[in-house]
Amino acid sequence: MGWYQTAGSGTSFAVHTENIAGNNVQILVCASGARPWVDGIAYRSQAMAEKMQDQHFDDLHYRDDE
Repeated sequence: MGWYQTAGSGTSFAVHTENIAGNNVQILVCASGARPWVDGIAYRSQAMAEKMQDQHFDDLHYRDDE
């Protein structure tokens, strides 16, 4: 472990499928850190992003979960 080494492992992006209102929807998950923890989620439309802005999915790890 070096002097300047941080606990995180950088930033990661992944396309992930979630079931939203009975439909399989692809989302882009932005995450960082050693776990990694979700920093944000991108949706295919602004309307979907606004509708889902406070949604947390059970199969993802969020910083405020811990």
